[in-house]
Amino acid sequence: MKKLLLCALLSLSALSAEEDYIASQNAFTFTFVNALGKPESNICVSPYNIAGALELAYFGAANSTKAEIGSMLHLPMMSDTALADTIKKTDDYLGRSATNAKALAVDTSFLPTDYYLQLVKDKLGAEAFEVNFSKRPKEACESINNWASKNTQGRITNLLEPSNITSNTKLVLLSSIYIKAAWQQPFEVGLTQDAPFKTISGDVKQVSMMQQTKNMRLYENDDLQVVWRDLEQKNGEQARLEVVIAVPKNGDSLQTVSKGLSNELVKLWDKDSEEKYVQLFLPKCSIRTRVSVKAPLQSLGMVQAFTESADFSALSPKNDLMVSDVLHSAFMQLNESGIEAAAATAVTMVTRSALAPKEPPVVVRADKPFYVFIREKNKGLVLFVGLIGSPEKVEK
Repeated sequence: MKKLLLCALLSLSALSAEEDYIASQNAFTFTFVNALGKPESNICVSPYNIAGALELAYFGAANSTKAEIGSMLHLPMMSDTALADTIKKTDDYLGRSATNAKALAVDTSFLPTDYYLQLVKDKLGAEAFEVNFSKRPKEACESINNWASKNTQGRITNLLEPSNITSNTKLVLLSSIYIKAAWQQPFEVGLTQDAPFKTISGDVKQVSMMQQTKNMRLYENDDLQVVWRDLEQKNGEQARLEVVIAVPKNGDSLQTVSKGLSNELVKLWDKDSEEKYVQLFLPKCSIRTRVSVKAPLQSLGMVQAFTESADFSALSPKNDLMVSDVLHSAFMQLNESGIEAAAATAVTMVTRSALAPKEPPVVVRADKPFYVFIREKNKGLVLFVGLIGSPEKVEK
């Protein structure tokens, strides 16, 4: 009896750790998106992927530097080993729906501590490859970009530019995610027609507008309409991924929604949704972002890691490293058959001296800037956030 009780308690503890970690990821996702400020164009980011790269930095940090990164990421309080185990379990669970990868690009003159290598390679499954940043910076950049391209099916090809690497670069921490899934109920190609879309700048452009009239979950208030579409799961399993499409009812309400974005808000939409007969109009499009996220991370409290006071003593035997930049590249595409999304993040680390017939359907017409969230359905983990403010043509 005692043994059964112990097993039950251990199982509950493991479940709680995973739930705490997912809650931390979602908390970071929306604080990060809000830190980006007023949207002026398309946004495509995977805060989940950014966090994956920053977690590699977290495990190499110590003292106040570690505390700042952990607080900014909302990481649950637990040992490095327990956290690494929880991250790996979450990654493995998502592996049925999304492809995750982590890696270290290590300069030939730098050797991380045994503690760090054991943790990120053995526990997290990160690969490590050697490059020469000082003597062969172009080749080093190409190696990193090839890694990103390979792990995102060719969608992220220019994660780093040669200018992102200096002779003092010693380490680049890498994380990637890739999703390609079909709609459980695809859009009919023959119904796609050209239609006007009012962009975030106020201009009007013609886009290829898909449409679908079916029963679907709908949340609606004075400011917006939100619909849910499931993505198909392989091997006949229950759908694990869903797409949440939040369409403001007018231009002013976009700002209202942007200011209040949070995981609690998305959960409220979910809780208060009802199945309705809906006619959904959705632009067939792609969006792409490549940006340094250093400034928003600093505004969220990750400050010391970018300064001469950085403490990465768990990673570097000499404790001589600091973060120079965090670069993020992401891609999202919607078409009649499904959705594709990819992201990669690079944390560049340098030596500190280098500081630098039913009832009429409810019409949901996404013909103005709108949000797209990709979530793991069962656990509610948000993987991608997109703001489509000016749809671009689908990439081949």
